[in-house]
Amino acid sequence: MQKNETLCQYHQERYGTLLHRLVQEPFNCYQIAMVKHGEIILKLNYDASATEGTTPPEDRRLLVGSVTKAITGALLLKLLETGEVTLYDSVSRFIPEWKHEEITLLHLMTHTGGFDDSSLSVTWPDRGARSAYYDAIYAQLRTKDTPGQVNRYNTHTFAVLTDVLERVTGQPLEEFAQEQLFQPLGMERTTYLVHTVSDRIAYPLDATTGHPAVELSGKDITGDTGLCTTAEDLLRFGQMVLEGGSFGDKRVFAEQTAALMLQEITGDRFGRTPNFWIKTASDKHGTTNADFHRCYSDFHSPRTVGHNGFTGCWFFIDPAAETAGAILTNSKKMNQDGRNYKRIGNIMMTL
Repeated sequence: MQKNETLCQYHQERYGTLLHRLVQEPFNCYQIAMVKHGEIILKLNYDASATEGTTPPEDRRLLVGSVTKAITGALLLKLLETGEVTLYDSVSRFIPEWKHEEITLLHLMTHTGGFDDSSLSVTWPDRGARSAYYDAIYAQLRTKDTPGQVNRYNTHTFAVLTDVLERVTGQPLEEFAQEQLFQPLGMERTTYLVHTVSDRIAYPLDATTGHPAVELSGKDITGDTGLCTTAEDLLRFGQMVLEGGSFGDKRVFAEQTAALMLQEITGDRFGRTPNFWIKTASDKHGTTNADFHRCYSDFHSPRTVGHNGFTGCWFFIDPAAETAGAILTNSKKMNQDGRNYKRIGNIMMTL
């Protein structure tokens, strides 16, 4: 994956000011980038705090919220290649404390477990409190609907997949991710260990007060949120998927695994792959707390997959157009309406 310096410069000069205006205030950092046909053709880095001697704008990390799920989900799919799990395994096969035998890994990945959200009273755990967090989920969680029949977004039940992955591999999520994904792709600015790079992070700003959420550096790894990365690192992941699991001369995922990340897997009922939402003609995602349907560009093909994050971030892969793009900001206001990403995405997809 090479950067086309000429096109990047041209697009920055022609569209940079317009794209800047489309980022919703308050914000003080964003990275907008896109790869097309294997070349980076757009790369904008803005950091209002950048001064001589500080972290360069392109090295600033952003917390991508639930875009994390796309990466954690991909890591779980990696286990399919070794025969250690199948998507249709019951969660209880790996977690004896799990009380719902009928619920599979796929149900958790696609938010179709039919859970009663009101039965769960947990918050993202502070570092060192993750065991108690999982214990509370396993003790409190109740179902409301038949698994597979309803799409109801639940971030905490997705976090259970991290517990599964770590029990199966015997490795912490960060270690497994570095070995299997980040290092092979050269994603050198990506980590779940937020506290280790806390001084390089542009923390998300509250939509009303503009206060930075610095407390996020003290949270534990749950895999449903909390990934710290850059737009260019996410493009590396997107390009790998577009290349069928390869990145240059490296085989990172099996071709079949990469294809599965782009494949609708709920019988066309809910517009889901194992780790992404799919662009659909009508809103199949339900009235959830995440405005997935309106995030996609009007110009995205029907095969486009993507995920947004509460921190003001959106990542997409359009295999028909051979493009992948990342809109990473620290504006929480961006995520209050998916069309904020759509407007930027419409410009990106015409480049």
